[in-house]
Amino acid sequence: MPVDAPATVGRNARGIADIVQSGRSVVIFGPPGYGKSQLLGSVTTILRTDGGDPVEIAATALSHTVPFGSISNGSNLRLALALGGTEPVTATRLLKYARDHGQCERPVISVDDAHLLDAQTMDCLYLLAAGGEVVLLVASDLLATGLTTETDSITVRLVDELWVKGCADRVDMEALTPAESSALVTHFAPTGQFERGARALLHARSGGSRMLLRELTAEVMRQQQPPDDQELVSFSRFPPSRRILDVVSHQLRGLTPHQFAVLALIGRLDGISYSHATLLCRPVALRDLLRRGFLHRLPAGLLHAPTMFSDGALADCEPDLLRNMTAQIVDLLLLDRTHGGVTTPAESLVIADSWTTSVALRPEVLDAVPAETVADILLVAARRSRTRGLTDQSLLLAGLARQLEPALSSMIEYSRALAGDGRPAAARAELVDAEQYLRTPADGALLLRWLRELATFGVMTGADFAKLRARAAGWFVGDPIMVGELAFIGLTETVQNRQWAIAAARGERLARTADYDTVTRIHAACLTGLSLAHQGRPADALRLVDLATSLNERDRVPRASDVYSAEGLALEIFHTGAAIRCLTGSDRTVALGEVNEWIASAIQMGDLGSLALLGFVGGELDRPAGNGSAQPNRWQPWLQCLRASSLARLGLMAAASAARRSSADRFDLGFLLSSGTDSAQLLAVYLYETAGNRSPVIRSWLIEILVQLGQPAGHVTRLLAERDGETDARDASISSAPVATAHVGGTPVTGAAVSDAPVGTTSVSHVGSSIPNGAATQPASVPTDSGERAESFVAFAGAYLLTGREKEITILAERGLTNRQIATALYVSVRTVESHLYQARVKTGQSPRAGRAPLAVLIPEDSSTDLNDEITDSVA
Repeated sequence: MPVDAPATVGRNARGIADIVQSGRSVVIFGPPGYGKSQLLGSVTTILRTDGGDPVEIAATALSHTVPFGSISNGSNLRLALALGGTEPVTATRLLKYARDHGQCERPVISVDDAHLLDAQTMDCLYLLAAGGEVVLLVASDLLATGLTTETDSITVRLVDELWVKGCADRVDMEALTPAESSALVTHFAPTGQFERGARALLHARSGGSRMLLRELTAEVMRQQQPPDDQELVSFSRFPPSRRILDVVSHQLRGLTPHQFAVLALIGRLDGISYSHATLLCRPVALRDLLRRGFLHRLPAGLLHAPTMFSDGALADCEPDLLRNMTAQIVDLLLLDRTHGGVTTPAESLVIADSWTTSVALRPEVLDAVPAETVADILLVAARRSRTRGLTDQSLLLAGLARQLEPALSSMIEYSRALAGDGRPAAARAELVDAEQYLRTPADGALLLRWLRELATFGVMTGADFAKLRARAAGWFVGDPIMVGELAFIGLTETVQNRQWAIAAARGERLARTADYDTVTRIHAACLTGLSLAHQGRPADALRLVDLATSLNERDRVPRASDVYSAEGLALEIFHTGAAIRCLTGSDRTVALGEVNEWIASAIQMGDLGSLALLGFVGGELDRPAGNGSAQPNRWQPWLQCLRASSLARLGLMAAASAARRSSADRFDLGFLLSSGTDSAQLLAVYLYETAGNRSPVIRSWLIEILVQLGQPAGHVTRLLAERDGETDARDASISSAPVATAHVGGTPVTGAAVSDAPVGTTSVSHVGSSIPNGAATQPASVPTDSGERAESFVAFAGAYLLTGREKEITILAERGLTNRQIATALYVSVRTVESHLYQARVKTGQSPRAGRAPLAVLIPEDSSTDLNDEITDSVA
């Protein structure tokens, strides 16, 4: 079990015990936190099971300056009592005790944290081991720690020279593997629901250290919110606490100031070449960091610093030293760029940070670097900031790039930053005059794609599609790239209208037209694949996914630095293929292997938005395989995930998070309909009353639901009259279809049919026939008269609008408590109680100054009822 036997190079606990029993000493080396003490304990347990009884010595930093302090202090109580007395401790006395204790001529002495031993104990043990009198089982850090500078030479002689001269076998600890980390996370937090992305991030942040993994797991469990609807929650977004950083600082003890700065800088750069690193500090210092496990070598030849180690080093390093070292590496990176080198996004962000103050560009930058180079680096850095969720930084960098080089790319990037900040209206306003920057058809395609992305922040109606086509109709008329992009907008509308057969035919034709832009063809292939899956044709759907993959592989280089990069599109293609496989019952073996690779890539790039979505995908892939058509609501979360995937790829973290929560009202109402609860009527009224900012299509669908739930004809007629003037012909033709949108490759996709019906089943307009009788039953408290009934429904809807505190206070008031009693019970002021009661009356359509009205009967039962009973009892 990985919990009982930490990983070593070439040996396990049983093998180490066998070496000791053969009469050879063993020195276990490893970085702090890798489980040396645990491994040592496992070996000694095996030795006792086999009939031996080692003498155990536990060294501590508090006793290393006291002669024989390590074997006479309280942590070694049994040994300390046996060696007590007036005579000084000597090698002879220690040997006699060990032989008597182990009942053998050549006893075993186990030493934990040998690098903390005092000089006299170290010398004593070395003499006994070198003379063949005892067998040592030693666990030690790789080097002395600075706490024991006066005993460094003896430390080296004990834990290194023994091995060098062949008197002891060396065992090196290995970092935890991802599988071992996952098993340990379950062991450390058996009640936690960690999805794949969270487990992988915990492994990466721990740097393979058991100690750090345990502390990180405990930290996220303390901050965990209970998951809703059994959904696995990613704990990846919590920043490390001061306690965690203190643990890391303990592990990093003994590093020089230069090593701290190098470790912090390499972490910010996401890796550095060995040659560049040697220009920052001496090779011997780099080898020390590698040997102690604080730096890792990547397959590409780069040096990589685990996240927590670089964070800990950043917290403790000297700011001036780090600033000077950053300036050196920036000069090197810019020099490489002048000779044709490629600057990575992480490097661009470090460079941009060194160029900017809080709100501006340093004036000396433009004297040394051409303006176009500065603008390009700022743009790449702005994209990097967005993917890491650094909204303010992305706004600053994109805005500076736009000031330096007014162009379409900088304008779009600044618009993206505004949208990522939750300001879609400002993002659209930024593009009002964007046409003047169009130089090529590729520019037109890029602008049109982003306009389409922005439009899908809301629900696109037929008028919205027409407006978008009209704006772009005059751009590069007749050019194949623009023809394809306009055709894709038509395909998007067809899919939203759930015309699957037409969408499949049009989409495949678009995806296979060689004259169209590659990105457009890839998006069309993905969208067509989903349309085919809706029709129950998984083989044809996956064939389109393969086509998208082939198109993406064909010209990766020209799109390497674009937001629609080959890597980003490959992730979209993977999400689409995984959705098709899960929802149609196809084989998931390939997708299960790929999801782990994507998670590792997202962690390496610091792309937390994609990581959270990949956690959802991994959870879906882990579900038992089944026919997607048998799961009516399984499409809804997938479509939300695909839309969020596109937004996260563009760095719109806030929008991606909102997309995962979109259409929750429809999903909740669908659940209530299928379960036949009276609360469906309440929720339907509430949704309609608050649908002012929704499309006419959504309101049409809600009216249909109200009819199914038994609303009076007069009330429905009034609602239809209100809607009559606001629906165009196209909307009317699909009035029974809700348009909860999802997104694939910049494409809004309807979640209507799939949320209420599986692939190939009837639409929501036929759902009434399948509603259980209880769903259409009128609540017992609702009057039969139409006028009273309408007023009662207003009260019901208003009660649903009450906050948790308003409901709590209202229920207590209904039970006869005075405002002062409620205030005392809830630890709030009397004025606060009065304010909440006022709001509750307003929301439920009553006079604000009326006496206590029977509101509690309108409030749906929830988990707060028991709490309210307890409060009432305590006040009474």
